[in-house]
Amino acid sequence: MFRGKCAGSWRKGDHLTYANGEVIKQWSGSISPEYDVEPDTVGQFTGKYDSDNNEIYEGDIVEFTGYDHRMFVCWDNRDGKFLLASLKDKLFALEMHSIDIFAVKVIGNIYDNPELLKGE
Repeated sequence: MFRGKCAGSWRKGDHLTYANGEVIKQWSGSISPEYDVEPDTVGQFTGKYDSDNNEIYEGDIVEFTGYDHRMFVCWDNRDGKFLLASLKDKLFALEMHSIDIFAVKVIGNIYDNPELLKGE
């Protein structure tokens, strides 16, 4: 599953690329709408949920409970996996599968809330 921003609203579904742009398609029986999305905002669901049971997507900003440290979710093309990347320490990243032992909460995303990463 993917999400992408369409006219200020987030849409979830399959990500399709056509010659004239990118869409999120929501399958629902005989009516399956497609939404033109801003390509830069498309992010894949990581398969993980935060402490409030919210889906975690590529581009989300998370905060560790009890710590004043924020990270953002990104895809590592080299190793083919999702990472939590730190802006505070450019060399520090966690693999998404390792966050099961931590309590994390999605506090925003890099598209709607870039100010959350300032100072990190």
